[in-house]
Amino acid sequence: MTHGRPGAGVLVVTTESIPGHRIINVIGEVVGVSPHSSVGFREGLKSLRTGASAPAEVKIKIMYQSRRDAVEDLMRRAFEMGANAIIGMRFDHRLVSETWNEVCAYGTAVWAVPSAAGRVSGGVVAVSAAASGRALQPG
Repeated sequence: MTHGRPGAGVLVVTTESIPGHRIINVIGEVVGVSPHSSVGFREGLKSLRTGASAPAEVKIKIMYQSRRDAVEDLMRRAFEMGANAIIGMRFDHRLVSETWNEVCAYGTAVWAVPSAAGRVSGGVVAVSAAASGRALQPG
């Protein structure tokens, strides 16, 4: 399943293995980033008119979107490396300059195949713990 974007079919898990699958190739470290301005006005965290802080719901939405963007970049990069899954995914963040910060998603790009013992007849092995919510189809 590609969802029309490169990397959209890449499974992302926070675990070191994928239940029902075996890893046949470790491709390597993969990193996805989501750069953002640390200027509240630019990110929509403050009103340009009054300078007032945005409501908590707006801040939460922006934070979730930053993580989703980083995971989507991670998936695209893993796909370009020839991976169909990422294990051990984690998040990090850092201030890049006085006006820019990044949210970073990273993990290990791998090629995983269904194991004979882990096949689910006619179903999906749903193991994704990442924001992407993807799952590999059993073969």
